[in-house]
Amino acid sequence: MSWTLDHLVVSAENLDEGRKFVENALGVPMQQGGKHALMGTHNMLLGLGEFYLEVIAIDPSAPAPNRPRWFDLDNFNGAPKLTHWAASCSDLKTETDAFPKDCGEITDFERGDLRWRVALSKTGRNPFDDLAPLMIEWQGATRVPPRLIDQSIRLKTFQIQSLDVAELATAMGEFKEVNYKVAGQHGLTAVFETKDGQRTLS
Repeated sequence: MSWTLDHLVVSAENLDEGRKFVENALGVPMQQGGKHALMGTHNMLLGLGEFYLEVIAIDPSAPAPNRPRWFDLDNFNGAPKLTHWAASCSDLKTETDAFPKDCGEITDFERGDLRWRVALSKTGRNPFDDLAPLMIEWQGATRVPPRLIDQSIRLKTFQIQSLDVAELATAMGEFKEVNYKVAGQHGLTAVFETKDGQRTLS
C-alpha cells in the first residue's frame, strides 16, 4: 500500500460553529474553502504545513444530493468534533481494488483549478466502522496545502483508536504520522504544536 496522510476532518452541524471550534482550540484563523456541489457541503481550511485541517458541514443553500453525503454528515449532530481523516495515493483504483473492504465508487471532483478523485461510500460511512480514511487521488500538480497561509501549526500526533483497530492498521499500512491504539473508546485524537504550546482536537 502507498498511502500518505492528506488531511484531518472536523464535522459540524453549522460551518461557522466548526470554524469557531477550531479557532478557539488552536488560536489561529481558518481560511475560506468552498462548496462541493455533488455532496451539498461546504468547508473551511487550515494549513498544517504538508497537511491541512478541514471543517465541513452541510451547505444549507445547496440542494440535497441524490446520495448520502460523505463523512456521514446526514447523521451528524451535536458539537463540532474531529470525525474523519483522508489519505491520498497516486493510483486510487489500484489501491482500492487491493483494499480488503469495499471502498465505494471512484468519483471525480473539481473546484476552480483543483481536481481530485475520491472513493465514495454508498452509505456515507467509510470501511472499518467509519475509521478508515476518505481515499483521495489528486489530479495534476495543484494541491491544497501550498495555497494556504502557514500559521505555524503542526500536527504532532494523530491517533485512531477502537477495539478492532489492528485490522485497519494492517489494511492501511504504516504512516509515520498515524498511531493505532486498541481501546474501547472509538474515535480520533490529534495533537498539534502551536505557538502557545500543544493543543488537542478530538
